[in-house]
Amino acid sequence: RSRFNKFIYFDDYTPDELYRIFLFQCKKNGYTTTEDAAAYAEQFFKDRYENRGENYANAREVRNFFEKAMIIQANRLAAATDISDDELVALTKEDLEKVQL
Repeated sequence: RSRFNKFIYFDDYTPDELYRIFLFQCKKNGYTTTEDAAAYAEQFFKDRYENRGENYANAREVRNFFEKAMIIQANRLAAATDISDDELVALTKEDLEKVQL
């Protein structure tokens, strides 16, 4: 801030926009969500938005949430046997609940 005298202010994304960004990231990367996972993600972003701090970086937080969920899902599947095609691309509520930001 000490080097610049003009700033551009961007409003935070709404919880619904954050949820849609998450769904877009899923689709873009070939993932789906179970119904429970979708409901969990929607509530997660609502809660994060309502409790955000001064340095809240909401779109980046969505990306971090998605990337960590992919890792958790991959680790879960690596330990499984007999995996269906649908399971290979589905993020579950249990996967999302394990995400730590």
